[in-house]
Amino acid sequence: MRKLVRRLRSNVRGALFSIFKIWLRVRPTTGYLSCAGRSDGGGAQLHATLSTQLLCNDFKIQYLHTPFSSIEHKPANWSEKEWLEKWENYLDLGDGFPTRSQIDYKNFEIVSAKSPLEAVARLLKNRSRKVIVEVRECHDYADRHAKNYQSIISKYQTDQKSPIIAVHVRRGDVTSSHQTFRFTSAENIKSHIGQVINDFPNNENEVVLYSASSDSDLTELSKFDWKLDTSSNVFEVLNALRSAEIQVMSKSSLSYIGALFSSGVVYYQRFWHSPLPGWKLLK
Repeated sequence: MRKLVRRLRSNVRGALFSIFKIWLRVRPTTGYLSCAGRSDGGGAQLHATLSTQLLCNDFKIQYLHTPFSSIEHKPANWSEKEWLEKWENYLDLGDGFPTRSQIDYKNFEIVSAKSPLEAVARLLKNRSRKVIVEVRECHDYADRHAKNYQSIISKYQTDQKSPIIAVHVRRGDVTSSHQTFRFTSAENIKSHIGQVINDFPNNENEVVLYSASSDSDLTELSKFDWKLDTSSNVFEVLNALRSAEIQVMSKSSLSYIGALFSSGVVYYQRFWHSPLPGWKLLK
């Protein structure tokens, strides 16, 4: 019964998104939509920003870029300022979009929304007023239309390919007893790599596991001549995922960002964010 209720609610939200999209195209808003108010990891914030840009692109809403102000997992050897600048400059997601200082935001009313549907509704309600609607993310819409990411990410994709099978393993803050819904066991990792090897039997690329932790179950995988990399920083890992000929995802927004901007083969591990067309499903 609960599943049925959730499905019905999801269908209603989907229908409302469709109605609001038509309405906004007929009667455009003068307001802006911005992704703001987050303090979690950098991968999650890039993902949230892109989901908001996707919705704006689909609904013909003006996107206003809010630079990152707080990001978790800062290494001890980087200052807070350096850490924020590195994330802000990594993809430069604000490039080509206005910022608050450029629109004289003090003359705008700031409105918060708890969901992308509420954000669109508030823009419709205030379509003739100077308003900035802030939302934490727009995944509820973006995951329904994941294929539409392709229309906004082309300028960030790289044609460079590294001859590796890059396997992202979410560990550190994820263990078999903490955030277990994100955890992937070494046995499953082995199975996933086996699936890749079966699909590409003539591929001789090096297998590299990227993780924040050298857990014993991961180090044991080295007996298969697979490399475990725990020393690369998060930006080096993202670059490796983006440029790998084959990427194996974890249940992570960092993986998702690497996969979005990959021009290689992507193996998707089912979790709460939808895959793009062409991604292969891990068994």
